[in-house]
Amino acid sequence: MDVVAYSLLPLDVEFITQINRCMVGLDKEKNLSVIDSCYQRAIQTFNQEKYQDAVIDFGYVVDLNPEFVDAYYHPGLTSIKLENYRKAVEYFTKVLELDSSHAPAYN
Repeated sequence: MDVVAYSLLPLDVEFITQINRCMVGLDKEKNLSVIDSCYQRAIQTFNQEKYQDAVIDFGYVVDLNPEFVDAYYHPGLTSIKLENYRKAVEYFTKVLELDSSHAPAYN
């Protein structure tokens, strides 16, 4: 299941919904989430300094949940690593629109 979870993409949402229903029917506790999968993969690729890959996965998270604050914050950090400061400001501005108390975005 962990291998499946790591590989999920937005196009898998409907399929995963059906899988999760089956898991409930089998009384299994594992619940797959495309958003969590994309986010965890993005964090991992960011930590591996694969910044372009991280931005893609963070983009998936934003597409699936536009209110996910950290899905904007981390691409801001990624943009700094890629020396794209204008884009970083755009991401951090979005973070602050969603959560004005997000202190790291001010920094």
